[in-house]
Amino acid sequence: MRKVFFLLLGVVFLCGCGSSGDGVAREVDVATNQFGQIRLNLASETIPEGTDEVEIIGFNEAGQTVYGPNLFNLVPTDTTLDVPNVPVSTTTLTGELLDGEVVVGTLRAENILVGVGGTVTANAEITSIP
Repeated sequence: MRKVFFLLLGVVFLCGCGSSGDGVAREVDVATNQFGQIRLNLASETIPEGTDEVEIIGFNEAGQTVYGPNLFNLVPTDTTLDVPNVPVSTTTLTGELLDGEVVVGTLRAENILVGVGGTVTANAEITSIP
């Protein structure tokens, strides 16, 4: 009986010690209610024809995911995209431009400084995928 107890204890210990990935960064921002909005400037870039959505992911300075992935409607004539409820630890946004389920381009905005409750504008670099 004692062996079974220690075996089960070991299994519980191993299951409970797995990597949480980037969970710590998300929990800190959520617990402290530190969020803002990013307005991505798309005006100087070309959104590929057929684009109807973009999937956005945000990263902190350490490269941990702290936002998303979240889907937003986007069409080739849009010049800005507002990304709400972004943790202030976010410094980079990346995205996949979608035509249905097909990736037709990517976007990237770096060196972002998100303020609590405010809106910051960042320029997005868009690359088409042929």
